[in-house]
Amino acid sequence: RTNLIAVAAFSVVVNLLMLTMPMYLFQISDRVLTSRSLETLLMLSALALAFMGILSIVDILRRQVLGRLATKMEALLGGAVLASSINNARAGEGGTIQAIRSLHQVRGFISSPVMLLLMDAPLSPLYFGVIFLVHRDLGFIAVASGLALALIALINQKATSERLGQAGLHAAEADAAAESLARNSQVINAMGMLSESILHWGRRQAPALTVQSQALDRNFWISGASKFVRLVTQITILGTGAYLALHAEITGGMMIAASIIAGRALQPLEGLIEGWRSCVQARSAYARVKQAVESFQRETPKLRLPKPQGRLTVDRVLYLPPASKEPVLNGVSLELVPG
Repeated sequence: RTNLIAVAAFSVVVNLLMLTMPMYLFQISDRVLTSRSLETLLMLSALALAFMGILSIVDILRRQVLGRLATKMEALLGGAVLASSINNARAGEGGTIQAIRSLHQVRGFISSPVMLLLMDAPLSPLYFGVIFLVHRDLGFIAVASGLALALIALINQKATSERLGQAGLHAAEADAAAESLARNSQVINAMGMLSESILHWGRRQAPALTVQSQALDRNFWISGASKFVRLVTQITILGTGAYLALHAEITGGMMIAASIIAGRALQPLEGLIEGWRSCVQARSAYARVKQAVESFQRETPKLRLPKPQGRLTVDRVLYLPPASKEPVLNGVSLELVPG
């Protein structure tokens, strides 16, 4: 939680510094081009470069924090997840590999760009506020587009979540079947059942591919609609800004800056719609990891072993090396006392 708070703080700084580029363009258009001052241009450029350098460093730091958070989480939970899977009665049916794979999936999601979008999306109202400072009408256009993207995101969630969840369940069953086949490979090859085994796995894999393909098709269409809304918004703001500039209500630099800021405000929302599949899969994987850890915490020792004494007793040991019929050890007995 502390690390996530640190990432959120870094995200606030990053999003504030993201205003550097539109402000720089605004100043060049309305100040430098009108005054034709080389000194002003050099000073503004130096400031913009300094802010861009700080932005890059802070963005790298928040990515590093997320990466180390993901590694730390797997280091802390890996043993518990593996122990829970081994103790689980279904471990022999693929539970072990599935639980570890889920942990890897959660780790990958935490350090992925989609996680950064989750941090940036709540800060979109900051950009909307800046657009309102430019002009009220442009702010209303940006807010209306943001609400439209939020509605599209809700439609995307309703249209794809259930199918993606079903695809995950089918894929887990197929993975368990594949693990079982690999574990019994010697028997399968000896009995000449390779083709039948592959068909058995394919019957489990086919529903996963079918349902996932349907969910992806819906997600692609909805993502395309969200991109269309963002691009139309930027064009609308430019057109409206030009109209307002003709009536001397804003300047040309304000018009360009407002369009860039609107695109930045809507970008995280659009990215989340496109990356929603990763969010759903990571949430399901985290639920499996959490269940495994809680199961391990509830586990009670089934056999209490005595404290080791350090004594070793060997009684009539017989050992035959591989591919040999003659024992190299036969009837060996010994006892070693502690020390």
